[in-house]
Amino acid sequence: MNILDLDPQSFEVYLAESNPPPEQRKFLLDEYQKRRSALAPGFEAVQRAEQELADEGRRRLSILPASVPEGMSFYDAVMAGEADFATPGMLTGSAESLMTAADMPAATLTGPTSQETIEDSATELSEYLLLGAAPAVARAAVEGVDPNAARMFVGRGTKNPTAQKALTRAEELLAEGENPETIWRKTSEEFPDTPASVLPDGTPFYEVSDENVLTRGLIGEEVTDPDGPAYYRSQLQPGSEDYRALSEIMLADELYADVPGVKTLKTQLEGRGLPRGAAGVYYRGEPPLLPPKIKVDQNLKYSPQSQAKTLLHEVQHGVQAETGLPGGTSPDYTGELISEALMPELTAQTRLNMYDKLIPRLQKDLNAPDELVLPFLQKLDKKALELADAKQKAQLRITNAAKQPKTGQYGGARGLYMRDPGEALARLTGDRRRMTMEQRRAKSPMRQLEGGISDLLAWENLAKVETGQDVRKLFDIPDTKIDGVGASSYVEAVEIFTGNQLPIIMQETVEELKSVTSPEQRTKVIEAGQKRIDKVFNKALTSYK
Repeated sequence: MNILDLDPQSFEVYLAESNPPPEQRKFLLDEYQKRRSALAPGFEAVQRAEQELADEGRRRLSILPASVPEGMSFYDAVMAGEADFATPGMLTGSAESLMTAADMPAATLTGPTSQETIEDSATELSEYLLLGAAPAVARAAVEGVDPNAARMFVGRGTKNPTAQKALTRAEELLAEGENPETIWRKTSEEFPDTPASVLPDGTPFYEVSDENVLTRGLIGEEVTDPDGPAYYRSQLQPGSEDYRALSEIMLADELYADVPGVKTLKTQLEGRGLPRGAAGVYYRGEPPLLPPKIKVDQNLKYSPQSQAKTLLHEVQHGVQAETGLPGGTSPDYTGELISEALMPELTAQTRLNMYDKLIPRLQKDLNAPDELVLPFLQKLDKKALELADAKQKAQLRITNAAKQPKTGQYGGARGLYMRDPGEALARLTGDRRRMTMEQRRAKSPMRQLEGGISDLLAWENLAKVETGQDVRKLFDIPDTKIDGVGASSYVEAVEIFTGNQLPIIMQETVEELKSVTSPEQRTKVIEAGQKRIDKVFNKALTSYK
């Protein structure tokens, strides 16, 4: 498998384990960034252009937009008429470095990136913008042009009567046995402004027909009327660290008409202190005492399109909460749930391992022979290993079950996050922002999901996942048993036995050993003590069965 195809977490693990030299590490990080970048086609075009030059026996100059034959200086090439100012590779090096620089804000959010490249990109980008010399592809990236970005998905809580009919029609088609893709196509024909479909559990949703979403940062790029910028700047507040009503910083007329509750959603466009790696966060709050709110990372103010895309992702979560669609989650949260799900085995194993020290200490205090407690200690060690094996199997089961069925990607915490319906809708909101309704009807949301709608987990199941035990139920992970007893009960039996019966057996055995006169007698007394330890402990276990 190509390491550049790994997901960000796995790629970071690879770098940590292989520990390549600094130059090789930078090369791998840069290539990984290019592979995952939205500008990947541009990088590929640059590489093809470079290859064309090499095939022709030419080299590109590092500064001037020209190429010359290999082994010839620029002066000599000009004098001989061999300098080419219009080769396929013109400015390819500049274009590549500029695309890297322009892509850097998004790259740092989507995967590991070389710190050296981040610093170089900042310098490169500022210099070219000051000179006004950036190629069109780089300018497009700098300005955040994204041809595949969207509007909101809305549920039953909508105030739009036409959309309510579309949602009802989607449910009827589902009852008739139609799949989500067909439902979307048919409702697109019947309700062209509010095409609808269903999630895996049958929850209906539709997409708002709103082509007027605008933030202050997008005015310069998306408002073409000469008199428009001044008007819209008067309508929209600039970003700041203050919380403002969403309607003050984002225009979305049709969304607000369908879901008026989100107009007042408290939003911070230049947020600080977000969770590690998060570009934005939607906090559910506990209305009415703690209202919901949105934070968008302050660093995105330098990239209006990335800021808008992140803002819409988080607003989508607000719409989901308002209209009865599944909410979102995060890899950190799903990771915590998985850790909690594995806690029974981990806790029991940790507690059993404690007796490797506690029992020898007790044996020493009572002057009991080592052989007396050795079989019991070995037994506990074996059970601790069984618990470790059970934990590993449970973790592997969760990892495999969370992977996307069609692609086999992700798994574990990241897989649960990617397959969460609420998160999938929010990602699609960002991906479809700049598509017209005609384009959206032609390409349904289900076709834009990485592995299709079948990769999503049913919300009716995910909505019930609030604890680690819920995760175990979701993935059908049985409770681990030791000798027919639950793991925690087994450890409890060990604790009670070690604190009560075991010291008594050890003391009585020590007293018997005082009267023995031969090695054979000593062996018999110790073996009798070992059998008694085993018998009394097994009897204690029966009360837990």
